[in-house]
Amino acid sequence: MLMGDFNYPDIDWSSLHSQSKNGQSLLDSVEDCFLTQHVQDPTRSDSTLDLVFTDEPNMIDKVEIMGKLGKSDHNVLLWTADVKVNSLTDSKRIRDYKKETLKQ
Repeated sequence: MLMGDFNYPDIDWSSLHSQSKNGQSLLDSVEDCFLTQHVQDPTRSDSTLDLVFTDEPNMIDKVEIMGKLGKSDHNVLLWTADVKVNSLTDSKRIRDYKKETLKQ
């Protein structure tokens, strides 16, 4: 997950198009890394500047645009990430010298 104020006001995230070279460079990087951008609504005036990227499209269900924080001109973003952790079990063989057999 990658998130922050990316400050590319000319990117149209619905069409994945930008009028500037820098904006197009960010879009190309997002595509090259197979990232999904989850913020669909403007976060500052009419621009979507604050972005949330993941490498799994279903990791975030939706992003809510909340009110402004203090005197900032950006909106607060709220989202829930669906993250699963696989636990690893360490299986090693230990000799039981009393029974002279191997335990697992």
